[in-house]
Amino acid sequence: VEASDRQLASEAFADFRALDQTVTLARLARCAAAFRNHMELWLVRRYMCSVDQLYFDTEIFLAVTTTFLGLLAAVPLLGQQRKTLCRLCRGSVKALVALFKVRVVWHNEQDFALPELDTSIQVAGKEPSEEVLEAWRCHDRANDFLRGFALECR
Repeated sequence: VEASDRQLASEAFADFRALDQTVTLARLARCAAAFRNHMELWLVRRYMCSVDQLYFDTEIFLAVTTTFLGLLAAVPLLGQQRKTLCRLCRGSVKALVALFKVRVVWHNEQDFALPELDTSIQVAGKEPSEEVLEAWRCHDRANDFLRGFALECR
């Protein structure tokens, strides 16, 4: 757990505490570290590349879902709460974006673009539908193909 993880945890602590009284700052810092790790692994594969805001926000949404929302499994987050958490996490990722020299093509930097996914993924404890999983796989394969093609053309 790094200092940036503790800072993100302290910034979000009041919001999490309002939803779940059992949340501790140490546990939230560990979730923040897992979130940072997820985003570092995603960004390192896009070193010196450009990514669209929708793709970038979707990855932040997935990282938030897999790292923070397990903490609040009993408390389903509403759309605005989830958006606020994602926006806060996106702010913490901006330093990593600069470190990995990734350029984000912004459509509206002030707004967080929540992906339009099957609503079953928003219910804690339920698996996403096969249709949603296949859409994610196709999206990643298409981006990997285009990135490889762009690198070959250099």
